[in-house]
Amino acid sequence: MKEILTLQAVLSDLDRVATHRAYNRAPNFFGCAVSLALLAVIVCLFFESLMPLFLFLPGVACFTVLFVREVRCNRAAKAALKGALKRENISISVEEFSHMSEETIVEPHGNGRHAHMTKEVRFCYFTSGGSWRVPTGDRLYSWSKTHNLSIRGLENISLQGDAFFYVSLQGYPDICYAYPCKFFALDEVLRASHPQSTIE
Repeated sequence: MKEILTLQAVLSDLDRVATHRAYNRAPNFFGCAVSLALLAVIVCLFFESLMPLFLFLPGVACFTVLFVREVRCNRAAKAALKGALKRENISISVEEFSHMSEETIVEPHGNGRHAHMTKEVRFCYFTSGGSWRVPTGDRLYSWSKTHNLSIRGLENISLQGDAFFYVSLQGYPDICYAYPCKFFALDEVLRASHPQSTIE
């Protein structure tokens, strides 16, 4: 039996994606900028010269700009999510599942005392060419009473050609979530706002 997908459930999932992005990317860009700055100071002290400083300045500046941009983007995304409760800026389409794969992406992050520049993440691909970065950590659809799944569980139940509701925050294509149509159906509010998504 299908579970009803509500706007509140969608916003809850999108908020978790936005929060994960905010706590994952921005602090790591800041950490990289600070680490490079400290390394520059140590090298300058070691050589008793300011010349090495100019080798590190582009990297520090680059990570600082990335940090500021991420903070602004995260704030704007959070504001848009809050606004979605009143002025639905949620985009919904129906996509055909192609496959899932694990990929290595460049994303600075910390793991205990160690810092890494790359990360292994899973992507869900659709025949349209679109993709969804499957969130790691907590189970998917944790609000669901009957269909909360692990990443492996989602992969096991997904067959090529299956239909998925693909939901994204307008203006922020990387803040998105996908729901297998075999398990979920849109409620009246989402159907009325997005009549093109008619799969039941």
